[in-house]
Amino acid sequence: MCRAGARRWLAVCCLLFSLPALAAQQLTFSLERLGGEGFVLRGVSLAVDLFNGALQGRAARLDLPASALRWRDISLDCPQGELTPTRIGCRGGSLRLDSRRLGRVSGEVGFDYHLDTGRWRLHLRKLKLFGGRVDLRVTGGGGRALQLRLGARRLALERLARLFPDRSPQVNGGHVNLTLDYRQQAGRRWIDGVLTWGDLGFAQGEDILADGLTGVLRVKLNGTNKRLRGNLTVSLKGGEMLTPWAYLGADKQPLALSAKLDLKPARQYLAVTDGRLRQGDIEVDLTAEIDARAARPLKRLVAQTARLPLKTLFDDWLQPALPDIHLKPAGHLSLNAELDETGLRQINLRLTDGALRDADGKAEHYRIEGLRAVLSWLRARGGELRLRWRKARLYRRVPIGAANIGLHISKTAMRASDSIRIPVSDGELVLDDLSITGLDKPIPDVAFNAVLTPISLARISKAFDWVPLKGELSAVIPGVRYADQRLNIAGAWLIRAFDGSMLIRHLSLAKPFGALPVLQADIQLKNLNLKALTDTFSFGKITGTLDGYVRGLRLEGWKPVAFDARFYTPDGDPLPHRISQRAVDNISNLGGAGVSGALSRSFLRFVEDFGYAKLGIGCRLRDGVCDMVGVEDSPQGYYLLKGSGIPRIDIKGFNRQADWELLVAKLIEISKGRGMPKIQ
Repeated sequence: MCRAGARRWLAVCCLLFSLPALAAQQLTFSLERLGGEGFVLRGVSLAVDLFNGALQGRAARLDLPASALRWRDISLDCPQGELTPTRIGCRGGSLRLDSRRLGRVSGEVGFDYHLDTGRWRLHLRKLKLFGGRVDLRVTGGGGRALQLRLGARRLALERLARLFPDRSPQVNGGHVNLTLDYRQQAGRRWIDGVLTWGDLGFAQGEDILADGLTGVLRVKLNGTNKRLRGNLTVSLKGGEMLTPWAYLGADKQPLALSAKLDLKPARQYLAVTDGRLRQGDIEVDLTAEIDARAARPLKRLVAQTARLPLKTLFDDWLQPALPDIHLKPAGHLSLNAELDETGLRQINLRLTDGALRDADGKAEHYRIEGLRAVLSWLRARGGELRLRWRKARLYRRVPIGAANIGLHISKTAMRASDSIRIPVSDGELVLDDLSITGLDKPIPDVAFNAVLTPISLARISKAFDWVPLKGELSAVIPGVRYADQRLNIAGAWLIRAFDGSMLIRHLSLAKPFGALPVLQADIQLKNLNLKALTDTFSFGKITGTLDGYVRGLRLEGWKPVAFDARFYTPDGDPLPHRISQRAVDNISNLGGAGVSGALSRSFLRFVEDFGYAKLGIGCRLRDGVCDMVGVEDSPQGYYLLKGSGIPRIDIKGFNRQADWELLVAKLIEISKGRGMPKIQ
């Protein structure tokens, strides 16, 4: 209390006891301001019952400098009050006060104020606040230490979040318990607090979601008014939190954080040292600097780890945040990364004993073994990435040889300065102009041009469990780009096989690492040699040339679901047109076809091959059904083959629609040499 106020109190009390004949029952007086260390009361009035000591106090406002809250309309009723020349006291009183943010608050109160020494004590019990209960005991004044003990039970976090309407996330349930001991004396402070929370859920926009969080935080600090030092421990014992970069779940394994703190209250500056984040096999060392006054409070964050198990990191922290990426990594990761207020400042990374494969669960699409990576990058001057592997495979059977890749890294991009050569089966894939941009995104963009030198089709067909193919596969693949989980090829992909060519355009692959990749393309076939093609698939001998197209091809999970395909004899074909009896049988089996000719069936059995003018077949696939066409319509259906010469044979199709799965099954049987003749 200020000295002038104390003197006024003392004068009033002396006057009171010097007038024994005074007949008044109640004494009322007021003060404009009453304050002590840690509090200020304004607009104070106090009514004292001179016979039983009951006190009734009112205050227009209470300011607590350590708190942003302002209390008003404070009322005190104390039937067991005490007023002496040196002391004002209250036991078993009731307190009511109001706050714009918290509304009306009430509870039990007791206090003592010594007029001669300035010592005081305040005890609040069963204070109803935030849907829970708060107990507060504070003592101080008269040269003694200011001591505070706060206990709070089951405070509703949804109500508590209303104190910070502009900054707090949207809280959905949860409660907290708090125990806080605070002592201040001679310019020094001691803080010891324990905060526990349960069933906490919140959302920060659409990026950060949390549910069922349960944990405990402990902090101990001591020092001067200018600087406090101490320790922090946090244990997350249950619940989960999802961010765009990582997932933190504690239901299976608790997550613990410990650190040393260095706090400068006046500057609102905090340094965190010797921090360690642990969850199972994952350990990350942390240091940080935070300036609460800045627009971007995080001034510096350093994360370090040695031999972090990559599989555990991906499975537990990364995979849930990247649901469309299905990987099974292995190896150990060493990391040293530093961030400042503008983002990533530097990173050093080393991967050893690495391996990588897909996690489709049905078929292994790729595998990389003996993977090693070294990354060194500094924002001011860029950096380098060296990546190498010992061997790899596609679909378990296409061997990929060892490769060594070097990339220069700028702020948000990586680029290869030289061509990258990767052995593939008995050929080689050459990548030029490789660039990886958007490193600040969860999944960056990739672009390059490529050339695939000739690869034996026999080896490729074996790898994909196809019928053995003859010839070679080569390709020029310009303008390849992977962005937003979609692979697009701007130009054409040229494949040479069966003495002809296949030109693939508008090729795209969505979610290639997901559970259901979607491939789309248009394919143009030109000058395929039918003899080489039919010999490969055991279809029966056909000579001539075949052109065709597959438009609007769509594969989901590598299975065709839609396309418009036509295969036909080109005009002006210079090659001879002959078809064997076996090929006739197999064509006639596709879709309920029939054979008609100038000679009898019994005679046809002795003819090895026939001449034909043109042949062709088409299928428009939608919803599992093929709409069938041939090279020409007929009164009863359509021609699959129009004969030429003597003996002449025509093959007609009568079914305009065919079940796709059944048609594929027939083609598989034919390719294996199991087609049964059904000449009609």
